[in-house]
Amino acid sequence: MDKKVDLLKDDLFSLIIKYMVPSIFGMLGLASCIFLDTMFIGWGIGNLGLASLNIAIPTFNLFNSIGAICGVGGATALAISIGRKKYERLDEIFTLSIFIAIIIGILLTIFGTVFIDDIVNILGASSDTFFYVKSYLLVVLSGSLGFILQNAMNVFVRNDGNPKLSMWSIIFSNLTNIVFDYIFIFPLDMGMKGAALATVIAQFAGLFVLSFHFLRKKNTINFKFKKLKFRFLKRIITNGLPSFVLEVSSGLVIFMFNIKIGEISGDLALSAYSIIANVALIFIAIFNGISQGLQPIFGVNFGGGKTHRVLNSYKIGRNITLLFGLLFFLIGFLKPEWIVNIFSKDTESLMEISVNGIRIYFIGFIIMGVNILNVGLLQAIEKSKISTILSLLRGLVLIVIILNLFSKFFGLNGVWMTIPIVEGITFIISTLLIKRDREIYGIN
Repeated sequence: MDKKVDLLKDDLFSLIIKYMVPSIFGMLGLASCIFLDTMFIGWGIGNLGLASLNIAIPTFNLFNSIGAICGVGGATALAISIGRKKYERLDEIFTLSIFIAIIIGILLTIFGTVFIDDIVNILGASSDTFFYVKSYLLVVLSGSLGFILQNAMNVFVRNDGNPKLSMWSIIFSNLTNIVFDYIFIFPLDMGMKGAALATVIAQFAGLFVLSFHFLRKKNTINFKFKKLKFRFLKRIITNGLPSFVLEVSSGLVIFMFNIKIGEISGDLALSAYSIIANVALIFIAIFNGISQGLQPIFGVNFGGGKTHRVLNSYKIGRNITLLFGLLFFLIGFLKPEWIVNIFSKDTESLMEISVNGIRIYFIGFIIMGVNILNVGLLQAIEKSKISTILSLLRGLVLIVIILNLFSKFFGLNGVWMTIPIVEGITFIISTLLIKRDREIYGIN
């Protein structure tokens, strides 16, 4: 029988590895599905399909943002309640979080199918990409509930002491996606619709695996409709708001980049950005996985008054994110051609523009992980106001300013330069805030 994990007493490095690795797999779930869609679309449909998929990607950020409100917001309240030994609150917090996810998922499906043409136009589809984007999104939006629930449930199952099941749900989801991507795109020739259908099926496959958590005796959370109360609604939303802002901002960044790149260079450059954005989704998912893996350790120890363990965990996490960031940069700088070849057979027209973009854009990954971790730390100890401000600054305010300014003077290179500059500015601000205000945050 497994020894029960004690977040307040067990060795910190062992705890971080135990929670961080499954968390990374968990966060890789949807990003990996989009990555796989991109590969199969690039091989089976070509550059126009790649450009179309990138136009549709902000929809997934919307799913992630709602999943984050419900999952991260609820799980943060859950972790602190456990640290304070308020166990009677757990089912109530979990039930309300999942109820919100279900209602929003249903509403998004209805809204998305009714206003599909308007959504495609707003996202910036051209006359050449409109049909592809619509075909993809119509299926994806019909599966809104699966995307949101998979995201939220994964966080809860992981934080409820079952990180391995969370990891296996993602592995099963991605294997399902690979099988159906191949079947729908190649033998059945379903194109964009097939890729979207494979991704939707994969989400429900992952949910099926997660459901086994609630059959075991050791779980501490259950969905009980009689426990549905709204007294923790504000707390859940407030706790989840920084993650919501990060995800929505990521979608807005892709949207703004798509518009700006379309104005400067057209669909070929959009295809190049599709490659960059999809690899970025994987790297950002790993950073988010590190941050979210640490959040229950932050939250429980903060709730239990062990602030020294919060700070020590943060230091370990910061070093890990810096190592990953340097690795990601080196991959892009030394072997950008490998990345392009993963997605497209038609490399001659894409290679030059993609390689140049990758080498500039990937500089931002060196410190991006620390910025995400800083927001995660403040969020985990319920300092949501400052973490939300940092999220808005990094994900929206600075992006708008730098993107418009640098693209005006440097064209497409200015677009690629935006992320490294924004991450650099955010790194300076967030690191100074963490260092200066440790006493205020209670992590000194």
